[in-house]
Amino acid sequence: MAFLSDEDERKLVQGLIEVPRLMAATLAIEPQIEKLARDIAKSKDVLYLGRGTSYPLALEGALKFERNFVYSCRRVTPPAN
Repeated sequence: MAFLSDEDERKLVQGLIEVPRLMAATLAIEPQIEKLARDIAKSKDVLYLGRGTSYPLALEGALKFERNFVYSCRRVTPPAN
């Protein structure tokens, strides 16, 4: 059986406490998100960039986009600075 350290538990609880605030902030910018989605929907191609831990997220985003919208997506790792 695995146990959380007190510090890890504190971080997880703090993250859960933040969820309602983050959801409210996201809902507050819903019109901007909708406009961005409409702009992207007009595009012929989409480029997903991801480096490090964001790379798998970029791959998954591109895959979902291709499946849902039948568009071509490029998956690349940008060069490190």
